[in-house]
Amino acid sequence: MDGLLFVGPKVKPFRRSTVGRKRRAVRSKVGLPDGFRFHDLRHTGQTRTTRPGAS
Repeated sequence: MDGLLFVGPKVKPFRRSTVGRKRRAVRSKVGLPDGFRFHDLRHTGQTRTTRPGAS
């Protein structure tokens, strides 16, 4: 496979700095704290599924 699933603004592969910059802008726009990481969502989901009554 040669195609890219996601490309940057210049139709080239995303660079780590581009992703970080965009993520910080969105994070502040929706009101998440500065220390929030995308990976934190995984922990939240796992915590909720272990509560009593979760299936």
